[in-house]
This record gives sequence, structure tokens and C-alpha cells, in this order.
Amino acid sequence: MVAGRERLAQLMTALDGLPDRTNAIFRLHKFDGLSYAEVAQTLNVSKSTVEKHMMDALKILAAKVRQ
Repeated sequence: MVAGRERLAQLMTALDGLPDRTNAIFRLHKFDGLSYAEVAQTLNVSKSTVEKHMMDALKILAAKVRQ
């Protein structure tokens, strides 16, 4: 249980370190449950932009949590 809390703390710290747009897209999709299309519409960007930022976010977060 302690390890899980530590990992969650690492994830939240890494999330705070994401670029603003990437952070917003990640939060809208993962925390608010919006689809990529809904995120794109909300932020007035293309769906491919959302996909790009999500891939970037997942790579960064995975690398930070592994450290």
C-alpha cells in the first residue's frame, strides 16, 4: 500500500511537470473522462493534436514513474 502511494505521488509530481497544454489534455481525457474528440472540441484543436499530446504525456509519465 505504501509503494502504491509513493508511485501515485511520483505520478502526480510528473503530471505537474508536463507542459500546460499536454497537462490539460491529459487531465481532460484521463480524469474527466472526455474522449479525444471531446477534448479536441473543448480546446478547439484537432483530434490528431490531442493524440500527439497524449502520446507525449504517457511517454513522459512512464519514464518519470520508472525512475
